[in-house]
Amino acid sequence: VLCSGALAVSGLMMQSYFRNPLAGPSVMGVSSGASFGIALLLVCFPQFANGELGTRLTMVAFASMGAIAVLFLLSLIQFRLRNIETLLIVGLLITYFLGACETLLLSNTDVQNVKAFVYWGFGSFSKTDFNDIGAIAVMVGALICMAVFFSKALDAFQFSNQTVLNTGINKIASGRILIVLSGLLCAVVTGYCGPIAFIGLCVPHITRMYLHTSKHFYLLTGGLVMAANIGLICLTLSRLTFFGQNVPLNSVTSFLGAPFVIYILLRNRKNSSA
Repeated sequence: VLCSGALAVSGLMMQSYFRNPLAGPSVMGVSSGASFGIALLLVCFPQFANGELGTRLTMVAFASMGAIAVLFLLSLIQFRLRNIETLLIVGLLITYFLGACETLLLSNTDVQNVKAFVYWGFGSFSKTDFNDIGAIAVMVGALICMAVFFSKALDAFQFSNQTVLNTGINKIASGRILIVLSGLLCAVVTGYCGPIAFIGLCVPHITRMYLHTSKHFYLLTGGLVMAANIGLICLTLSRLTFFGQNVPLNSVTSFLGAPFVIYILLRNRKNSSA
């Protein structure tokens, strides 16, 4: 529930800040940035990854550095792009580049680190236990409360730059805070559960379809409830036994999320043609 809600809020903030309906942690390269941070930790500092004290928090810290670095890079590139759709291509290129860097790192380490990274990359809510819930609740709860506090700024970001200035909102400062918040939310989930695909991309659209509003206070709070239910449904489906074993969570989210993204693309194309 907590991690699904965090991904939904992170995806909604990315879509609003970049003004792109297809922005999301897994699409914009943010999840790849967090994954690269984990790979860097496993290869360069295995003593921190394998220690008992602060292991999870260390993983979250490295994942946060990677995710926020990618978001800041996208934010800088955004000002030089006339076509916002091109930013999606940049996000995909960043994903491929970081994937190549991960391969380079893992090819020069021992088998145990490679096995740990591959297992972590499957993505699963089952990697956490009741001892982790307290830390996740504190971090996710604080970040979501801050995101709700900036809901007015998210409303303003839907309009032109001049409109944002007329509202009195400091666009640069608010944008940086939103980038950090969305990156941290994605990083917390990635650090504890591994990369979880499509929830951060699809849930904001489902929330808009049901609530019929553009006010981010309602989208953020409604998205939390929607994401919790969708996350539980995907988790339940992943626990079903196929071919004698459970299905990885990312397989379920991708199987359900990919057709929905195609639907979003077709709907946006139809609306632009009309």
